[in-house]
Amino acid sequence: TLNNDEERDPIQVVALLAHEAVHIKQAILRSVGEDNVGDETEAYMVQRITQDLCYMYQDTRLKND
Repeated sequence: TLNNDEERDPIQVVALLAHEAVHIKQAILRSVGEDNVGDETEAYMVQRITQDLCYMYQDTRLKND
C-alpha cells in the first residue's frame, strides 16, 4: 500500500500506518481468541503498533542523511 510513498504527504503515511495498526491489533486479538478488550488497552495496543510501524517505515523507507 506504500508503493508510491514519495508522492504521499507525511501525515498521509502516518494515517495509513495507524489504519494498518488497527488491522494488526484485530489479528492479534483474533489469534488469542479475545473478542473485546478495554478501551484503554485497545488504545495502547494501537499506539504501540503504530509506533513500531513508524520506526520500521523510517528504517526501511527514509534515507538517513
